[in-house]
Amino acid sequence: MIMKERLARAICRANCSPVMSNRDVDCQVESGWDMWLGEAEAVLREMLEMSEPMAKAANLAYSFDISFHEAIVNSYQAAIQAAIDE
Repeated sequence: MIMKERLARAICRANCSPVMSNRDVDCQVESGWDMWLGEAEAVLREMLEMSEPMAKAANLAYSFDISFHEAIVNSYQAAIQAAIDE
């Protein structure tokens, strides 16, 4: 599943009524997630530019002791976590 779809599904789920059953939420997400693609793309576009805390966290997570792929993944995850924590 591509990231834009994953985000659209998460946004759809977050916008469901808290009184809905899990089954109803799942049904709503399955049938209506694509209505949130614009919002998902907006989120991704905003994530293109790191904030200062994100850049610092990514820098700290980078290590030459691990593979380049692992370093990129660690840095990306650290930057996103820093954005969540801001």
